[in-house]
Amino acid sequence: MTLSDLQALERDHLVPTYSRNPVEFVRGEGTRLWDEQGNEYLDFLAGISVVQLGHSHPAWVKAVTDQAARLAHVGNLYYSEPGIRLAARLAEASLGGKVFFTNSGAEANECAIKLARRHRAGGDIVVVTGAFHGRTMGALSATPQETKQAPFAPLVPGFKVVSREDPAALRDAVDERTAAVRSETAAARAFESSRATTVKPGTSGANGACLVS
Repeated sequence: MTLSDLQALERDHLVPTYSRNPVEFVRGEGTRLWDEQGNEYLDFLAGISVVQLGHSHPAWVKAVTDQAARLAHVGNLYYSEPGIRLAARLAEASLGGKVFFTNSGAEANECAIKLARRHRAGGDIVVVTGAFHGRTMGALSATPQETKQAPFAPLVPGFKVVSREDPAALRDAVDERTAAVRSETAAARAFESSRATTVKPGTSGANGACLVS
């Protein structure tokens, strides 16, 4: 199938959510990608930051193959050892606390918003201009970009927007009603990448607000 054929198939059957670059990748190894014509590329995007081990890493391929041959998925209603062991490893290697697995950065941000509201019921969440936190309704409401928000208004209320360039305004925005301050250490969409959201256990800002980064 040629790239033109693939683009025609996409037009007929896929919702046009993304504007794709006109190249089809068919193989990857480490940091390298190859298109259908055999041209080689250096992959700086890493699958939008989900292929940190590189493409086709042999240890990852073996682990996925072994697990797929043993058991696919049983949901959260039953015990399965690998997921619980992974949670323990993540907690021990990072901030401690407990782990909640999600399917995407947007879902992780939705979880962070809910945790902050659980921490302080009805509280506001402070976000900064230019940030991108996802396209689900809660995460989108925390994304103060007019072009992304306007088509889906009204949004979820309770978000305060301050300038990324004004630390004093950020400090002044935090008060007794603040449930969380949502920071974005790396400006994700500026680099066409995404990052997971973590609520840091025991970390709080002024007036006991959670810091989410």
